[in-house]
Amino acid sequence: MDLFTTHEVAAQLKCTTRTLQNLRDKGLIAFVKVGRLVRYTQQQIDEFLENQKVKNGTF
Repeated sequence: MDLFTTHEVAAQLKCTTRTLQNLRDKGLIAFVKVGRLVRYTQQQIDEFLENQKVKNGTF
């Protein structure tokens, strides 16, 4: 299982690390704590992206 840093995920999502922290704080993206470090699995990133999709005719 690959674990990605906040900087790597922010770059992948094209957002700032602060925006990513806000998403974590709001419970919109799952993460793993390894000691004091925050890490993300590819599955967590994929689930976040899937939840962001706009359904047909739904805004």
